[in-house]
Amino acid sequence: MRKNAYEANEGHILGVMVHSASVAAIVRDFSARERINCHICVTTHESALDDAAALLARGCEVLVCHGGSREAIYCQYSQQTVFIERSDMDLLKALLKAGKETREVILTAHETERHDIALMESLTGMHIHDVRYMDQRTLERKLAALIRKGVRVAVGGGATALAMARLGGRTFLDEPRPENIRVAFARALALARSRRMEQNWIDSLKDMLAFSKEGMFFIGKNGKVLFANAVALRLFNVESGDALAPFFEKLLVADVLADARPREDVLVDIRNRKMFISSFPVNISAENRGVVVFIHDVESLQGMNLKIRKDLHERGFIAKHDLNDLHGDCAPMRLLKRKVRMYAATDAPVLILGETGSGKELVAHSLHMASPRYNEPFVPINCSALPENLLESELFGYEEGAFTGARKGGKQGLFELAHKGTLFLDEIGGVGLSMQARLLRVLEAKEIMRVGGDRIIPVDVRILSASHTPLHELITQGRFRADLFYRLRGLSLSLPPLRERGEDILRLARWALARRGKSEAALLPEICARLMSYHWPGNVRELMAVIDTYAILLGEREHDLQCFLEVFDSWGRPGQVPAVPQLASAPPPGQAPFMAYPKRAAAEPAPGAAQTFKERLARIRLDMAREALAVCGGNQKRAARQLGLSYTTFRRLLGAGRTDPADG
Repeated sequence: MRKNAYEANEGHILGVMVHSASVAAIVRDFSARERINCHICVTTHESALDDAAALLARGCEVLVCHGGSREAIYCQYSQQTVFIERSDMDLLKALLKAGKETREVILTAHETERHDIALMESLTGMHIHDVRYMDQRTLERKLAALIRKGVRVAVGGGATALAMARLGGRTFLDEPRPENIRVAFARALALARSRRMEQNWIDSLKDMLAFSKEGMFFIGKNGKVLFANAVALRLFNVESGDALAPFFEKLLVADVLADARPREDVLVDIRNRKMFISSFPVNISAENRGVVVFIHDVESLQGMNLKIRKDLHERGFIAKHDLNDLHGDCAPMRLLKRKVRMYAATDAPVLILGETGSGKELVAHSLHMASPRYNEPFVPINCSALPENLLESELFGYEEGAFTGARKGGKQGLFELAHKGTLFLDEIGGVGLSMQARLLRVLEAKEIMRVGGDRIIPVDVRILSASHTPLHELITQGRFRADLFYRLRGLSLSLPPLRERGEDILRLARWALARRGKSEAALLPEICARLMSYHWPGNVRELMAVIDTYAILLGEREHDLQCFLEVFDSWGRPGQVPAVPQLASAPPPGQAPFMAYPKRAAAEPAPGAAQTFKERLARIRLDMAREALAVCGGNQKRAARQLGLSYTTFRRLLGAGRTDPADG
């Protein structure tokens, strides 16, 4: 028995779609001769998609199409469709038959087909009317127009034959040559084998994913979820894999499909739930590439790295602000935002300079969020709030037994916790000289050693720092190392004080009122005048405090000038600008001098003096703060926790009772 090229078709079933019974007969004879298992369907433009779906439902693995509807079928089933090509030779054969009856003929073809009409006319000596169409209605309209002109013979497929029969014309069918059918069937069987191999691979992958204890799902090249295990569906709170599509952007699916590079351990927030995701490209076949996504729910990872637990839950080391939170549209603020975007793209250290309350920490958050490290930890620390020995263990960590009371197993420092992310050293000017030497070492070598440790730990951390005190003054006084200053000031940002952002004052006030649910009608002209004339030594923080207090005391009222004046006068006298102390030395070239305004002091009332209700309330709050401080042995943080206040609010309470401006 003769062995042919199709014997190894491994039971594949093909679906063949043609537009005429004569072409169906040719295909049937060919498939029988070559022993190819196929279902043949004579279709029309109107029923082509339904017929294709029916063939696939019967188990056909690939569709083999001939005729004008093949483009519509390909659009719907592009991964399962091959064409029996219509060559110019096929058309010439039909034209020569038609030429025996007439020298003027219609040639129909789909708009996507390309044929050399001029060459055909030259070879046949006929006048050919080239009719292109996208659908049956267009075809019939064009044929009818030519019939009316007396052209009554056409060359085309089954759809043309039906239309010409209704219009009273005649059609010579363009029948495919055996060689074209042979090529199409060979391609179809190869595609069927490839698809079966893909499916076997996918089934094996599904078996693996089904038993995984972590969330996993698999996405094909076309963006369809081919499989999702029960853990993934539970984590995303969906019932089927198809419902995962809205999360693809956060899961970086398109990025992985585009460049075939994995994304590992990316922290995402989906439906207020923190998850670590890793997306990997997988090759199903030479033509088909997909993505496997692994999901770890952060809350359920009990045995994971301390960084995950402390950064994201206990310590909250995540940047909470971005450039959208830098409110203001004056020229200095536009320049600042432009610099933040530019500086964020680098890994260079940034020194942020600005008065108290001007938004230094907000800028640090924004720098991190606009940087390539935005998915990594953002770890802030106020260097002036801790004694030096405690600051050392916080920054560098310690080993077990390093000192009395050291935690069993030791502790990671903030440099380790910020690995791959950003460490923000606020109030860097308050760091002692010995600690400055250690910081310089870290910046130069990018490695640390824990307190009491004997091993070097490499760290990849971007350093941001801030100071409201001019560091060059501290250098002159011998309190800050010049080499550390130049390391920290790879780039610098000077934040404009609020008094230099006049056009932003009312804009910020309106934003603060809206945040409290109040309209800008609360800003009467007299109130606007007071806000614009005040020097704002506390900058944006002071402005927010004034507006927040005013908004809260307004209650249901739309505005109240007297209420505002009471609030405003309790913060300071409008228009009174304190003297600006002279700088001890000239600032570095290109840096504006730093204006350090003394803080206001609220003098304690003399015994027996008449007090308003607000003054008495302030006095009671101050007494409670001092009493808690005494009970806690002078520990301000513990006293703040005891009163249920933040550390900053507690310090502000204590500062309000000091009479020496230098201590405010």
